[in-house]
Amino acid sequence: MEPETKLHTTKALEVMQAFLDGQPIQCRRYGETRYWDTAENPTWNWDGFEYRVAPLPDKTFEESVRAHLKDKIKDQGPCRTCGRSRRILTELYRKLFNEEP
Repeated sequence: MEPETKLHTTKALEVMQAFLDGQPIQCRRYGETRYWDTAENPTWNWDGFEYRVAPLPDKTFEESVRAHLKDKIKDQGPCRTCGRSRRILTELYRKLFNEEP
């Protein structure tokens, strides 16, 4: 088996396994470069289409802030980005999200 064929087969198996595991799949015709469509029931026409596991959606701003603060609160010492202490970051987290970090 040639390297390019082996790579194509490996990717195809990964995408089909992801579909079996319940992950969303996207497809597009070969030659299309801009748009991916969701494939609810893929036909696995590998000669005319390319398939991929749908990328995860970007985090919302709130999710990003929540994750950032949690990471900084876990660290010992002041935040390297803003210089605030762990206590101040914990208070900020409580006020923003009304829960414990």
